[in-house]
Amino acid sequence: MMMMNDVEVERLYRLGRTLGHGTFAVVRQAKCLRDSTKWAMKIIKRHALSLEDEESLKMEISILRQTNHPNIISIKEVFYCVDCVFLVTELMTGGELFDRIVTKDHYSEREAKLALSDIIIAVHYCHTNNIVHRDLKPENILYSSPEEGSVLKLADFGLAAVLRPDESMHQSCGTPGYVAPEILKNEPYGREVDIWSVGVILYILLCCFPPFYDDNNKRLFAMIVHARYSFPAPYWTDVSSPAKDLVSKLLRVRPEDRLTAAEVLVHPWMTDDAPAYHLTHMQANLRTYNGNRRLRAAIRAVQVSNHMMKMSTSKASSCTMDGHADSSISSIDVP
Repeated sequence: MMMMNDVEVERLYRLGRTLGHGTFAVVRQAKCLRDSTKWAMKIIKRHALSLEDEESLKMEISILRQTNHPNIISIKEVFYCVDCVFLVTELMTGGELFDRIVTKDHYSEREAKLALSDIIIAVHYCHTNNIVHRDLKPENILYSSPEEGSVLKLADFGLAAVLRPDESMHQSCGTPGYVAPEILKNEPYGREVDIWSVGVILYILLCCFPPFYDDNNKRLFAMIVHARYSFPAPYWTDVSSPAKDLVSKLLRVRPEDRLTAAEVLVHPWMTDDAPAYHLTHMQANLRTYNGNRRLRAAIRAVQVSNHMMKMSTSKASSCTMDGHADSSISSIDVP
């Protein structure tokens, strides 16, 4: 590993506007001065990372370097400095999946299927290559450009892991609302956790509110553990039976009962023509959902920051229930 300094990085890239930030990192637009191409640069503060966080970062970089797929964000290069790590990745300018839907005048199952197709193809690629993402959610599914027809790509592999066929994982990882039951029950788990998260995303794609929701995490987790969800009218009245069937085969409590990514790709809803009529309640529901999830994310960010200030002398958790390596939930109590 060759060490550089910040000045040397600045000779190679001109930093632009901030695209996002967290407790340990900031993401900024960057222009490569060698060829004028534009990229996203994630700047991670090394002094704030625990040893486990450093290992997670190395894993993320390793996974991105070994992936090569049109539906997965690509990595260009990495610079290691004394104070920071600079991670240069593909710049995604099309925004988040759900934000794009809100702007549409017409939205149908057919468009939901196109979105899910990009997502599940990427997940299938990951699973075929023994990669488990572990944090699939709308913030990590991005359009490559603002143009109509641009592809969706998986991003943020900060919690991803390499899992051999005969292995399982035990860390509590994910984001409330998208996390699989086996994780909440502290059971060994595998790639099936990604399929559960895909099921949650598909449910929202079809009605624009989540299958599991409660402001109280304990009640939320209880709903997830027992897969307590429904297809309420009038929001699901116009949704086809094959679409509901696919959702029900993804949101199953027992991991072995869920479809694999390969099986999703050949499900009748994916292979047949999906209905093209407008889903009437979508935009209003999604605007409300987007606003609520961003508010919750902002509150969690403040809570995480306060927590880290109090715990600055303690060892940070490398994989947590907020989907970030800079927050911690020490235990999960689910009835």
